[in-house]
Amino acid sequence: MYFYYRQCKSQNAKAIPRCVVQVQLADSSGVLPATIFGENAKKFLDCSSKQLMENTSEDERVDIESLAHISSYK
Repeated sequence: MYFYYRQCKSQNAKAIPRCVVQVQLADSSGVLPATIFGENAKKFLDCSSKQLMENTSEDERVDIESLAHISSYK
């Protein structure tokens, strides 16, 4: 995947997919919002950044069923 990067006027700027995942951790005492970055997010979800990007909807949400499907085939 290549993009035009205005800062250096490069036609061959290569995009590197990176994970940023927002989750809500819940138990009987309440809910705690958290953000997981990079390699930790990939390990937590058991899939690559590219797989997440391909399975993300227009509203930036990942369907749990599709996520379970892609992570189970590793």
